[in-house]
Amino acid sequence: DLRDSGRSASQSRGQNRVRSALVIGEIALALVLLVGASLMVQSFMRLQAADPGFNSDRLLTMRITLAGDQYDAISARAQYFHTVSQRLSALPGVEAAAVTGAIPADDGGCTVAGLPAGDARTQDDAITATQVPAGVGLFSTLGIDLIAGRDFRPNELGDTLARVAILGERLASKLFPGGDALNREVRIGAQHAFTVIGIAPDLQYEEFGEELEQDRLQVTVPYAQTASRAMAVLVPARANPAQLQTAVKDELRA
Repeated sequence: DLRDSGRSASQSRGQNRVRSALVIGEIALALVLLVGASLMVQSFMRLQAADPGFNSDRLLTMRITLAGDQYDAISARAQYFHTVSQRLSALPGVEAAAVTGAIPADDGGCTVAGLPAGDARTQDDAITATQVPAGVGLFSTLGIDLIAGRDFRPNELGDTLARVAILGERLASKLFPGGDALNREVRIGAQHAFTVIGIAPDLQYEEFGEELEQDRLQVTVPYAQTASRAMAVLVPARANPAQLQTAVKDELRA
């Protein structure tokens, strides 16, 4: 009896140690899950409160790629995108429409180097910025007023010689810290000098948490300066943007 009792007590102590180890492991895992959940909730709240620089509540976006020989000419592509903006703006339930090479808060434009015209520095010492091609009315479509200057004109969209640009506020202050950037000239990459016709508030182009300093320095150029076959349309709706999807697709096909 004593032997059996001693063996039972020893087994009970061993089982208790196993149970204790399991409980400690469960508590540790629970703490890891709680911390992870807390961080996720905090990140979600920060994203909810983040300001992309425009009202995204009722914004419908779509990407378009022009295929076929009929769009080989830059003028044909520019005309298509300009017509798209006009036709979409006329749809019932649509406030405005614009085309752009990058959807704000979703992806950035191409990386370029910028210097004031006449600056003796090389491209290696230039300011790295984000270049976005666009049509007429990008900023007004997003409900944004230019800080100074004007928007692009329709005739500038398909004209490769129309070297005009709209600088973001941060880039303008970096390129021309001592004075007004409006009507000044800036070299963008290896391209010719562009005349600054407007200064715009900075937009959030990359996804939140992924942006670099160059993403905060922005230059917007007329469509013809890049003439990409792939662009996107931005369509602010008066109500639920999902209800406009079919009508917008029909206009794009037409």
